[in-house]
Amino acid sequence: KFGGNLGTSGSVAFQFTERGVLFFESNEHEDQLMEIALEAGADDLVSDADGIEILTSPENYAPVYEALQAAGFTPDESEVTMRADNLSPVSADDADKVMRLIERLEELDDVQSVYTNADFPEDFAG
Repeated sequence: KFGGNLGTSGSVAFQFTERGVLFFESNEHEDQLMEIALEAGADDLVSDADGIEILTSPENYAPVYEALQAAGFTPDESEVTMRADNLSPVSADDADKVMRLIERLEELDDVQSVYTNADFPEDFAG
């Protein structure tokens, strides 16, 4: 189904890295967030039109989160998750198929989390 093949458990785990991610929807306080986060042990800060992402190792996630909260900044979203090391572009034709596959996998009772390295087109509404 959906044009894919099932691999063994963990067969693509090498393509992902466990990361702490703290996301802010506003770019308003970028300099302050960068200073606080880096002093608390964050690895990187990525800013774009969507907002600001602060990336940490799993070990430094809690200290960075607590330092930001102590300074009065609460992330809009935050979690420790698996992030793809390299994204694979998905054509507009295949984007719907890939998204349906991800949704079907997430619906399975035995599945706890689904991670992808799919790089969807910017105009994909999925």
